[in-house]
This record gives sequence, structure tokens and C-alpha cells, in this order.
Amino acid sequence: IREHLAAQDAGNAEWQRDLSVSHERIGDVRRAQGDVEGALAAYRASLAIAERLAAHDAGNAAWQRDLSISHNKIGDVRQAQGDLDGALAAYRASLAIGERLAAQDAGNAAWQRDTIVLLVKVSEVAPAEARACLTRALEIARGLAATGRLAPVDAWMPEDLQRRVAAIGGNEGRG
Repeated sequence: IREHLAAQDAGNAEWQRDLSVSHERIGDVRRAQGDVEGALAAYRASLAIAERLAAHDAGNAAWQRDLSISHNKIGDVRQAQGDLDGALAAYRASLAIGERLAAQDAGNAAWQRDTIVLLVKVSEVAPAEARACLTRALEIARGLAATGRLAPVDAWMPEDLQRRVAAIGGNEGRG
């Protein structure tokens, strides 16, 4: 139904976004079923729409976040496939958008949290960058906690990030 509606009126941004979300959800289901190729195809379809919407209205933060989420999900699939370079490229694209959004609205705790999560993902696929990424993530988490904006469900973040940074020690860049 959404494909039909979106095809009927390609200029209807809401229908286009709805179709993008449908592709994303199909990707989520396929990934949960172990169909990583199917998930990747669905996420790419979602990404293509999100890119068009974000390019059409660069000031629309919701569409920018949708674009970031699409890159993030592609990164997750690439990582699951063992394609760390592909995962890193997707995570970096997502992180760039997330950091822009977080900088535009430093009071938006959700966007700050998105940045933390993406920094952790980059650290997982780029060991040479792990310490710097995790340190930045820790700073953001501590800032949220200090201002009472760290959601209770995320209360574990500062301690976990501190542990991760300490575990790296002086070994960044080594095997």
C-alpha cells in the first residue's frame, strides 16, 4: 500500500517517509530472521528515500535523523557480515549527521545519546580510534548525567564507558 501511495505522488514527503520506514522495518525483520542480504537490501531502499528527503530539506531534523538511522542500520549489517570497512563507513556517515544534530540542539538528550551509541559502534570496528571515541562518548554521558538529562535506562553508560576506556589503556592501535 505504501509503495502504491508513494508511487502515486512522489512529491508527498510524508508518504515517502512512510515508505522509508516500511523498508526499515522489513530490514529489521529480515535481520532478525538471519537474512542479512535481505536486510541490507531493505535498509538500502530506506536509505535511498531518506537521502532524497534529507537533501530536499536539510533543515528538517527528523529527516536528518532518519538518514542517520539508515546509515547506522547498514553499518550493523555490514559489521554482522564481517565487512568492518563497510560498517565503519556507514557508522561514520551516521555519526557525522548525529554530531551535527547534537551540536544544533545541545539540550536534546536523545541526540546526545545517539552520538554516544555511534561513537561506541565506531570504536568497535576501528580499534585505532577506540580510545578517542570512547573518551568522547564518556564525556557526553557524564555531561548528561551531571545535568540530570541521562535517562534512567541509560544510567549504566558512564560506568561502562569508563570501564571500556580503562580496558584499552595504552593499547590503542595494537592488534
